[in-house]
Amino acid sequence: MSRTTRLIVYIILLVPSFLLVSINWSLLTAYKLFYCSDWVPILDFFPPFVHGTQRGDYFIYPPYVVYFLWIIAVIIMLSLPLPIIKLINGFIKERLQQKVVKSKPKKKNI
Repeated sequence: MSRTTRLIVYIILLVPSFLLVSINWSLLTAYKLFYCSDWVPILDFFPPFVHGTQRGDYFIYPPYVVYFLWIIAVIIMLSLPLPIIKLINGFIKERLQQKVVKSKPKKKNI
């Protein structure tokens, strides 16, 4: 698989990776790490998590803890497609090797 193909596949796989991580973020952090009065499950993955104290939003844990966990979630989101690409690349190489072996002409015994 060429570098551009791998990049395109990576970008495509980022979409389900984002959905998976953002849904888990919403389930694991909503009203546990911070309180947000206008909480939207998937969009809640994007900072700022607290939109100001005038709405009644506040951090339950210190902001540096929330942002540290968010950075870990972003790293997980960005790395989830990599093993899938490696599997696809290995599968393609294996298929190409099978085709090469099949296409080699047999030697005639004289």
